[in-house]
Amino acid sequence: MTATIIDESNISAFIPGFEGEIGDDDLFIGVYDEESDTAVGAMAVSRVSDTEAEIRDVFVSEDYRDQGAGSEMIAYLQDFAYDAGIEALLCIHEREYDGDPVSRFLERNGFAENEDVTTGVYSTTVGELMELDFTKVAIRVNELADSLGVRVRSLDKVDDDFWKTMEEQWGEVPELSDDALFFTGVKDRLVPEYSFAAIDPEGVVGVLAVSREDEDYRLEGLRVRGEHANDMSYLLMKKAIGTAKDNIDADARVLVSPMTKESMELMEYVTEGNYIMERENVLYVWEAEEPIS
Repeated sequence: MTATIIDESNISAFIPGFEGEIGDDDLFIGVYDEESDTAVGAMAVSRVSDTEAEIRDVFVSEDYRDQGAGSEMIAYLQDFAYDAGIEALLCIHEREYDGDPVSRFLERNGFAENEDVTTGVYSTTVGELMELDFTKVAIRVNELADSLGVRVRSLDKVDDDFWKTMEEQWGEVPELSDDALFFTGVKDRLVPEYSFAAIDPEGVVGVLAVSREDEDYRLEGLRVRGEHANDMSYLLMKKAIGTAKDNIDADARVLVSPMTKESMELMEYVTEGNYIMERENVLYVWEAEEPIS
């Protein structure tokens, strides 16, 4: 097995049907079988900072798995990282159980779990969410929203100015800048009628984003800024559940994959622990043995 850089000259062999251009921050690595001169795998990597790159996807043809193709691409990438000034390689993996094949593969190739940012993937049903009792806080939260001039709008009622405003406002706050990029990045795959924003006279207070995967719904993110974050999160959740109650089957499954431990804690607070952990989002990291100068 031999790994190589994928560029415009050979991309059709490794990634059939690929359309578009390879971006400046994108790197594709392929692996081929020397005996048959056949492309057998590909890896997509994106540079996320001056010193970090993230493995986005890895594929190896079924007939060539467990023959070292994946490790060959990882080794090539690690050598490339040294030369490119990359000090850390990242890979986010949805782990269903300890010691699953992907985890073993990453650990075998020098990656280690960063437990500080490992978060859970939760699941429940729309029906179970409907059983949440919001009455104990509804009056107080509604009165608070009125006093702050906060209104909740579904994302099918917002325009491009909304996203621009959120990106500008949140981008100025260090702890929110990544969230702003995340939400604007996923907006095209959201179900806008079940996704909501809390807006006050000064701008965007919070966003609850929902997408759909086949018959399941995924809560992509819930992020609220300011001192009343917990109460405004209740407001957004209440609105989303109320809308779902009239339009979605009670047995429909809801997946939640928080972006950070703080988001996870907030979700547990809002839903009173109504979610069960189904699997984990694990951040694996490979670090260069010596700092890149």
